[in-house]
Amino acid sequence: MKIYHLSHTDLDGYACQFIVNFYFKNVKFYNSNYGK
Repeated sequence: MKIYHLSHTDLDGYACQFIVNFYFKNVKFYNSNYGK
């Protein structure tokens, strides 16, 4: 199974990526800024 994780470029976004990466493998992470 492949998981795509979209989050913001702030501290809680990176913390969520860290936790997801701990429990799941084969995850593609994408970061997005607020606004433009």
